[in-house]
This record gives sequence, C-alpha cells and structure tokens, in this order.
Amino acid sequence: MGKQWKTFFLPMTIVVVILIGVTYRISVLHGSRFWDTFYPQFFATVFGVIFTIMFTYAIWLRQQKVTKSFQRQQLLEDLKFEVAENLKRLENLETFLGVTAGQPKDTLRIRGLRTVAMKHVLKPENVMLLRNSDLEDDIAWIAGHCEDFNHDFNPRFRRFLAEVAANPEHNGPERAMADLRAEILPDLNFMRAILKGLGTKLEEQTTRSLDTSTS
Repeated sequence: MGKQWKTFFLPMTIVVVILIGVTYRISVLHGSRFWDTFYPQFFATVFGVIFTIMFTYAIWLRQQKVTKSFQRQQLLEDLKFEVAENLKRLENLETFLGVTAGQPKDTLRIRGLRTVAMKHVLKPENVMLLRNSDLEDDIAWIAGHCEDFNHDFNPRFRRFLAEVAANPEHNGPERAMADLRAEILPDLNFMRAILKGLGTKLEEQTTRSLDTSTS
C-alpha cells in the first residue's frame, strides 16, 4: 500500500488539491457567474465520466468472459487430443502383442502414454478455468495411472527382449511374447477403459461449454 500511495494516490491528491485551489480562486474573481456556468458543466462531465467507466468496465467483463471460455475450450480440446493419442498408442501396443490384426509389426512405434496436457490442466491457474472438481480428480487419477503404466512397461519390455535374445530359436520368442502379453494385457485393458471414460466426460464438457458460450 505504501508504494501505491507514493506512486499514485499522493500525486493524485496533490493534483486534486491544486484543482480545488484554482477553482476557488476563479470563483472569487468571477462571483456567482462562475458557479452558474460551473455546475452544469461539472455534472455533465461527472455523468459522462461515470457512463464511460461503466461502459468500459462492461466491455472488459465481456472480454474476460470470452477469453476464459476460449481458454477452457482449448484445455478440453488438448485433453481430448491426448486421450485419443493414448488410445492409439495402446492399440499399437495391442497389435504388437499379437492380440489384434492391424499394421505390420515392423511399422509400429511402441511409445509411452502422454501426460503433457493432463499435467498442464492440473496447474492451479488452469484448474480455476476448468471449474469442475470431479473432472479435475479424474484427470489427476488417470495421469498417475499413465505414469505408472509407462514406468512398469519399460522393465517388462527389456525382460522380453532379453528372453528373446537368450532363446532366439524354436519357440523362445513366442514364449517370451506370451509372457509379455499375459503381464501387460490386464493393465492395457484397464488403461483403455479409463481413458475412454475420460474421453466421454470431455465430450460432455465440450458440449456444455459450447451451449453456454452461445446462450
């Protein structure tokens, strides 16, 4: 408050005092004629300033609402993209494990699940934009499971490669793949289910946001 007083309030106080002094001096010189002219102009100026402030404030509030609505919509779109990307990566992993037919295995890229958008949304300033504690809890919970899935997959995959290298002939690779599949499939199915559930909730939130912005 001390800094604001020195930089704004004190100079403004000095200006007001000077204006009062000048106004009083002019009124002494011109008598009642000054006040007959001063009052109408003064009140017209006051009403004009008040109307301008109110109008400007209303525009600012509208702009703030539009900006926050756009930012919230963008957060939801980023989350939807990340959910779709993670589901695609799970599908690639499932294809690699030989569970489903799809693209050739040599064209697959086995990558970890993304959490960038989820962690971004969980920042304090973005959580305030989200305005949905249940969705926030779901995102935090799923982001944690994505990180656990990535953390658990790496040693499992390295163990699979070691087993293939140790038994490259006969049914060694097939047995190693079957073991990897048995280990990963339950977690893979669980991750797919919770990501699809989050995707459904995000679609609902996007629809509500669009309805709110157009109403």
